[in-house]
Amino acid sequence: MKIIKIRIFINTGSFTMATFDTEIFAETFKNLTSILNDDKYKYKFVKIGDVIIKPVEITRIIKL
Repeated sequence: MKIIKIRIFINTGSFTMATFDTEIFAETFKNLTSILNDDKYKYKFVKIGDVIIKPVEITRIIKL
């Protein structure tokens, strides 16, 4: 059960992007891109670590 830290960048419609730092399991990180690109979850709220957000608003995810 390896835990990794990620930073999520969210497009707020302004000049700067909001960022959230959170921790998730490594297995979840492997499946994260397929979940975020799936049209079924595009406009639904998804919990990523401590952050609850719609995948359509996510601009970038960086592994720290």
